[in-house]
Amino acid sequence: KVIQQVVDVNDFLGLTNMSAYAPGKIHAPIVDAGDGHLYFPTYRGGKTGSAYKGDWLLKYNLQSGKNENLGIPVAMHTFPSMIFHAPSKTLYGLSAPDSTVEGDAPGNFFAFNIQSGKTVFTCESKSKVSRSCFLDREGRAYWDSEGYITSYDPRSGIVTNTGAKIPTATDKPGNLRASSRVS
Repeated sequence: KVIQQVVDVNDFLGLTNMSAYAPGKIHAPIVDAGDGHLYFPTYRGGKTGSAYKGDWLLKYNLQSGKNENLGIPVAMHTFPSMIFHAPSKTLYGLSAPDSTVEGDAPGNFFAFNIQSGKTVFTCESKSKVSRSCFLDREGRAYWDSEGYITSYDPRSGIVTNTGAKIPTATDKPGNLRASSRVS
């Protein structure tokens, strides 16, 4: 029945000059990868400006209490959504472009392998609301792109528009805002 802060993100990243960019929150779920670590991305804090390079993926060791910066998975993007595929040790996520970008800049879908510590795949995602991605039993990832479900097969590296339309109550394309695990 104790709440304990285990990381001060801005302090850990050395972002103590609050007139420069600092992440505003953690938006995506914190992922327990079953390897003794928690993984979580930072999320932009308002207008980012010229100091912005992108948001970070961080790793917290449950045993030692140490934090590790895994870098910026997709440059000039922030991360509202993330899910973990345990067999492949891969974090899948959706990113949103820097908030200072003009117009309708697309987000990205990305795959980050926690064993190699590298972004292993990225592609443009035309989602207006990058809030949810989900997995099937075979490890394929799915997300919303222009109101349709798009899939990524990590074995082939192929991205496919499935043709499945996201329901909506208006004439505009729907948005996938939430999803659940395969049952």
